[in-house]
Amino acid sequence: MSANRAETRKAADSLKRQIHKLIAIGVGHEVSHRELLDIASRGDKRTPQYVFAVSNFNALFTIVAQLVHLTCQECTWNTTADVVFLIDMSTEMSQVEVDLGVDSMTYLLNGLLDKNHNTTVRAALVSYGNEFRVHHTLNESMELLRDYIQELTAPRYCDASSDDDCSVIRSLSRAFDYLNRSMFNNNENNTREVILIITNGRHDIDTPVRALANDLVKTGKILLAIGVGGNWKVDFFKEIVRDPAHIYTVESKKSMNVLDSVMTEIVYSSCALSNDFNNKP
Repeated sequence: MSANRAETRKAADSLKRQIHKLIAIGVGHEVSHRELLDIASRGDKRTPQYVFAVSNFNALFTIVAQLVHLTCQECTWNTTADVVFLIDMSTEMSQVEVDLGVDSMTYLLNGLLDKNHNTTVRAALVSYGNEFRVHHTLNESMELLRDYIQELTAPRYCDASSDDDCSVIRSLSRAFDYLNRSMFNNNENNTREVILIITNGRHDIDTPVRALANDLVKTGKILLAIGVGGNWKVDFFKEIVRDPAHIYTVESKKSMNVLDSVMTEIVYSSCALSNDFNNKP
């Protein structure tokens, strides 16, 4: 984060008038996605935003790979991504926080349904909290999902007779286990698998849940988190999400555009030269 954001934005605007693209890369544990979005050039059909963030310099090799893809002159677009929204529907979530979660999902779904992007995307919805539930699978349309989530409401009480006995952590554990074992079984090879957790984070994470979250990352899944509301608990996200740059904050509807940074994790370019220089006839 810069000491003077206004001056940084002004300098970036001046630079963007002189160059082709300005790419913003945030490194470290105090990345401001909002500031990166102000600095970078606007997205296009190659990438939704020219904004990238990593927690350390060792992770920059992933950015280099993406930049190589973005600068290829001759490409075949054949990328796919599966996105699972995992929303907290416990009694700890207020209606305002659930509404912010719904608005966040709607914002992202509208972006994913933009046909200008060259990535085939599927989306699903799973909830945890008072119980674990699969609302929408990857095989159902995103248009239907967008309509469905508008009806989500915060639960006022918990039925103690449910299998999870109203245990938020137990239902989260079941959700992680399902995501690791079943949700992505039928996707295509090389499909990017993204899990987006939406919660206020007011839960204490135990060792088994932490281990399940690590298993998701070890199997190649990208774990992102959105903290909703003005009083979300950061400790929860630090326990679940390995990379601090993958934690986003939506305090109100006015801050929804910070989710533009999420789009670069979902919609991406895979560039392959069509000329095979190693096997000339």
